[in-house]
Amino acid sequence: MTKDLGKTFEICNAYIKFYAACRHVHACVDAALEILGRNPIEILNIERISVETYSAAIRLAGITDVTTPSAARFSIPFSIALALITKGAEADNIPKKTFEIDGSRIYRRK
Repeated sequence: MTKDLGKTFEICNAYIKFYAACRHVHACVDAALEILGRNPIEILNIERISVETYSAAIRLAGITDVTTPSAARFSIPFSIALALITKGAEADNIPKKTFEIDGSRIYRRK
């Protein structure tokens, strides 16, 4: 426990999560927000969103039936919808019940 004490700092090996979601969600949210920032898109006019990702992301963050805040944090589709609707994916944006989000029906149907 004291080996390399004062020499090795594990904080240098840590990272900061910018969104209250599984790390596999972050790149998808970043991409969606970047596209939204570059284009004046009315989110109600979005017909479909396609995401290409790696198998671990699907396995860990591929939840499609979001019924709890915890499930929302492990859902790429929900996180993208949340980011587009609220212009971010911070923890404060995740409602206590997913159906409270105005426009969440867009996620559930498409």
